[in-house]
Amino acid sequence: MRLKLFMVLTAIAALLIAGCASKGYVDQRIAEMQAQVDSDMNTVKAQSALNGDEIKKLKSLTTELSGKTD
Repeated sequence: MRLKLFMVLTAIAALLIAGCASKGYVDQRIAEMQAQVDSDMNTVKAQSALNGDEIKKLKSLTTELSGKTD
């Protein structure tokens, strides 16, 4: 009786384990998410560079205007 119960529980456990996500699927999903994060990071870096350029222009204009008001 206990042997049958053990075998049934083992079979159920094997089925549950087989139903878990496969490594390939998980790796694929991680790769997709990493690609999206990389894309977002590149966008943020490009925007940051543009913002830096604008800040430099504004500083230059501020210095120029400050010289003209004196």
